[in-house]
Amino acid sequence: ASVKQSLALQEDLCKKQESETAKLQALNTANKITNEQVDSEHAAKHEELNNLVRDLVKQVGELQNERVLLQMLVDTSKQSLTTKTEECIVMQRELVKAKVQVQELALLETQLKTASATNSAQEQEIKELQVRLQERAHIETEMKV
Repeated sequence: ASVKQSLALQEDLCKKQESETAKLQALNTANKITNEQVDSEHAAKHEELNNLVRDLVKQVGELQNERVLLQMLVDTSKQSLTTKTEECIVMQRELVKAKVQVQELALLETQLKTASATNSAQEQEIKELQVRLQERAHIETEMKV
């Protein structure tokens, strides 16, 4: 009886062990499937991150190009502003010279008017003197006759 019990126990243990082995194999298979899914998801996420990094690198490159272009535009604008400022300074100097010339012309115009008035007065005097001379010559002519 003892051997029968022992065999029955061994058989029972074997069945339990087979059952546990089947469960472990099922768990192992499920674990492998889960690991494959996780690996697949991880690979997909990794690829997505790589794509995002590539896009960001591309955007950074584009932004750097835009920055270079904007800096060139700023430099050009600064140079243009400097040139315009220099031209403005030259024009201001020319304007000051022109104002001085206008003042000089106004003074000359005044002098010319004064000289013209003096000239007119002298011409009038000359005419009066010519008239007197003619009268005197006429009188002298009559006196001789």
